[in-house]
Amino acid sequence: MAAAQGMTLVDGLDADHQKKLDLVKGADSTSFDRTFKDDAIASHQKAIALFEDASKNENIKNVELKNWIIGTLPGLKAHLDQARVLVSEDMTETAVSIPPHTLGSLNK
Repeated sequence: MAAAQGMTLVDGLDADHQKKLDLVKGADSTSFDRTFKDDAIASHQKAIALFEDASKNENIKNVELKNWIIGTLPGLKAHLDQARVLVSEDMTETAVSIPPHTLGSLNK
């Protein structure tokens, strides 16, 4: 979709995400888990806010893009709910309760 719109996708991390990656690279498992869980919630909240704003943005005229934005919101909200469960429970216990199709590479 991006190529069809003449957009160029960036290869790699921006400075903020690289900094976050660098912080967890040498972290012990407890620190890594805490950072991962906190960032999972924060990043999904930010994404949901952006997508909700975009879904209401009348300046977005591309129907395919608008439908993709609207169609992506339920998945983002479901992932946020899963991230909240991870924070409230032990990650190893929670992984069993997360639907397999949402686990991605964790399921391999």
